[in-house]
Amino acid sequence: VRLAVIFSVAAVSGCGSIVTASRGFVVAFAQEGVESDVTDFGDGTAVVCYRPVAACGALSANVSLPSAGVSVSVAIDSQPGEVSPSMSYVNAVTAATCEGVPFTVRATARDARGCPVTSGGALAFTATARGPAAYVQV
Repeated sequence: VRLAVIFSVAAVSGCGSIVTASRGFVVAFAQEGVESDVTDFGDGTAVVCYRPVAACGALSANVSLPSAGVSVSVAIDSQPGEVSPSMSYVNAVTAATCEGVPFTVRATARDARGCPVTSGGALAFTATARGPAAYVQV
């Protein structure tokens, strides 16, 4: 499943009327990792479809109509999606392996784009610890 988000744009005159002769809308995201496409209807309106593939958090796009010398900046807040087990991981924070020396692991939940998921979700991490009971705290 490929999820995308859309927003529409229109070229309008100073009076607010759509300038129907306007064509050639262009969109450019400031961040890498965002796929985008513009469907220009040729009547002064267009739809921008974008999908953050590897971008997280605050995104900014510039939508322009070069033929009219007009551009506008758009701010977008890209929230993480559902937790992806294949993108989530458990890793060692410390490298100590000696008995009695603390050893720390960190579980990190990420969505399909690799964005951290810090709340919600239904992913369960399982950790197994072995050693003398006096030294194992889970």
